[in-house]
Amino acid sequence: MWHIEVTSAFLRPVSRLIYFAYGSNMAAARLGARIRDIRNLGLAHLPGHRLTFEQRSELDGSGKCDASPTGQAQDQVSGVLWDIPAEEIHVLDGFEGPGYRRASVWLQRERDSVCGEIYLARERHADVLPWHWYKHHVWRARKPLARQLHRAHCPGHPQRGPGRRTQRPGNGHLRLNQPAAQLSCGLTNLSVMRSLSPMVR
Repeated sequence: MWHIEVTSAFLRPVSRLIYFAYGSNMAAARLGARIRDIRNLGLAHLPGHRLTFEQRSELDGSGKCDASPTGQAQDQVSGVLWDIPAEEIHVLDGFEGPGYRRASVWLQRERDSVCGEIYLARERHADVLPWHWYKHHVWRARKPLARQLHRAHCPGHPQRGPGRRTQRPGNGHLRLNQPAAQLSCGLTNLSVMRSLSPMVR
């Protein structure tokens, strides 16, 4: 009878893992200041979720980014995939704090899917609002993302157009989470970013 003997050589821990950032950690400068040796793997999308600010900060009670599940196929949160050293994920755990839980999810890319780590709110509060400076952090991080989405789905379209606000009054839901293919070519990267600009607190 044949058998296979598994030795420790086959049980070595994975040296790197994939982290999906959809908030301020999409910015290389911000993430690079927190952990070492980061590698950008490009854009990805988390289906069935939308970007909100419903995670209540334990420090000041303000709203922080979350990918809230909707169960709707047309909803998705866009973000950046980072290849990071596996041991650095525990450093990120500390930065994210106890208000978030880390989970493994399947993420969609242009031609395939990949499994990555994501931080989601443990509890969601629809009545909280983000500070202006925090929204500015997210604004700066998402600006390159909006440009890439615009170039990918609106080739040759002028880079400037009429801006419009898309924040729903009374809550923290944003429309930056709609499928990339549904981003109107008339809604340029500039106007997408303006949706994050209102002073809400």
